[in-house]
Amino acid sequence: MWLTLAKVSPETLRAIQERPQLMDGMFFENDEDGQADPVPADFDPDADVLGTDYRTLTMIAEGLAEHLGSPASFEEQDTWLSKAAHGLGDLLDYDFCYGPAFVLTPAQVAEIALGLAEEEDAVQAAGGADAADPDDEADPDQEIIAQAAADLDDEDDDEDLGVFYAAAAREGKGMVGGVS
Repeated sequence: MWLTLAKVSPETLRAIQERPQLMDGMFFENDEDGQADPVPADFDPDADVLGTDYRTLTMIAEGLAEHLGSPASFEEQDTWLSKAAHGLGDLLDYDFCYGPAFVLTPAQVAEIALGLAEEEDAVQAAGGADAADPDDEADPDQEIIAQAAADLDDEDDDEDLGVFYAAAAREGKGMVGGVS
C-alpha cells in the first residue's frame, strides 16, 4: 500500500475539483484503453509526486499513539501525520484504490507542513530525552519513540512527508492524494 501525493498549482487544483479524472495522467500511466492520459502543463511528475509506504507510516503512528495512551487506528488519529496521509475531509469523486482521493488547498498544505514540523520535533525530543545508563533495562516505550525519531530523521530518505509538504507550502501549491 502506497500513499501517493501530488503538489498542484491552485489553477490545477480547481480544475481537478471540477474534473477529478484529470488525476489519471498524474498518478497512473495509462487509461483503460492503454493510452497515456494527459497531465496538466504546470505539473512535473518527477518533482511534484511523492510515494511513500503507507504501512510504515501506519506502524509509526499507531506505535506512538499506543505509547501516548491513545491506541487509535491511524485513520482516526488527530495527528498531523494522519492529516498529511488522509487529508482534512475534502474528498473527491475519484477512486484511489483504497478509498477516494483527497484534496488540500494551499492554506491547508501550509498548516499541515507546520504541524508536521512541530510533531517531528516533539517526537525527536522525546526520543532523545531518555539517554539512560546503558546498563539499565531498555524501556520498550522509549524504544518505540526512539525508532520513530530515527525514521523521521532519516536525512537520506527522499520520501520524507514533512519535506514534501514544506516544499509544497513554499511553492504555494495545493495537494491531491490517496492510498493505492
